[in-house]
Amino acid sequence: MRKLADAQDDTGNDLIRTLWIYDLCDGDPGRTASMLRIHVSTVRFRIWHIREITGLEIGQAAVRQRFLRSTRAGFRPDCPPGAAAVG
Repeated sequence: MRKLADAQDDTGNDLIRTLWIYDLCDGDPGRTASMLRIHVSTVRFRIWHIREITGLEIGQAAVRQRFLRSTRAGFRPDCPPGAAAVG
């Protein structure tokens, strides 16, 4: 998990936030791109990058959700990167 938290794509975007939104969108890159207001190719690249870092097949919902549950408590995808969620 630490590797993913420390890893950033080339533009400095938070990969964990992308993964949370991807999961909220049921693994749909198009919907994820719409929510993040980025191009679908960017989402696909980030998902590929997450797979490379973690070694997990996050395209499978159960794997993705188990991994996300292991992330730090209190993280919410609507919070800016580095901010702790309250409540």
